[in-house]
Amino acid sequence: VFFDAAWDYAKPAGEGTRYELAWNFHFLFLLFHLKKHLINSGVGFRQFMDLAVVICRCELDWSWLDAQLDRLGLKDFARVCFALLNRWFGVDAPFALPELTETFCDEAAEKIFAGGVFGYDDEANRDNARMQSINSGNRRLSARIRYLLSVCFLPYDAMRVVPAYAFLDGRPWLLPAAWVYRLFYKLGKKRGEAGMRMLKTAFVSDEALDARQRELAKWGL
Repeated sequence: VFFDAAWDYAKPAGEGTRYELAWNFHFLFLLFHLKKHLINSGVGFRQFMDLAVVICRCELDWSWLDAQLDRLGLKDFARVCFALLNRWFGVDAPFALPELTETFCDEAAEKIFAGGVFGYDDEANRDNARMQSINSGNRRLSARIRYLLSVCFLPYDAMRVVPAYAFLDGRPWLLPAAWVYRLFYKLGKKRGEAGMRMLKTAFVSDEALDARQRELAKWGL
C-alpha cells in the first residue's frame, strides 16, 4: 500500500511530462525490492550496489527513512543490509549496525555473488518462494491446503492470458476444463518431474520450513 502512493513522491524532471521519484522514496523501494528478491526469485550483487551508490551519491533524509523503515517493518532487515554494505563496499549509513557472525557473512556473500548480477530465478529459489507462501500462514496445515489449491486452480483472469489456455478467453464457463488440462497435462505429463515437485512443495517437511524461517531471521525478516 505504501508504494501505491508513488505519485506523492514524484517531481518534474525537466521540461515536458517526465517525472522522477524522490530519492528517499526510491531508496525505500530499492530495499523492499531487495527483500522481495531475497525471499522469492533470488538476489544478486546489483541490488546491493544500487543501495551503495544511492547512499554515496544522494542526499537522503535519514530521519524520515528511519521512521518509514519502522512503519514498514523493514528496519532490522535494513540494518543487516547496511552492515553488509559497510563490509563489502565500505559504505556507511547512520544506523546502529548489528554484529554479524563470520559464518553469516560468508554464507551471505556466497549466496549473493552466486546469484550473479540480478539473482537467478532457478528451481532452488522457486522452492524457497513456495515454502515462504506456506510459512506466511499462521497455521501450516491450512496454509499448505491454500497453496495446493492456488497451484492447481488458478483464477480465470490469470489463466486466460497464458497462451496454453487461450481457449478460455471470453469463455469463463470452460474454466473447470482448463483446470483438468492444467493438472493432468501441464503439471503432470508435460512438465513431469518439475510439475510434481511444485505440487509436492505443499507437503515439504516442517524441518525444511523451520530451516527457511531461521535463514530469513538472520536477515531480520
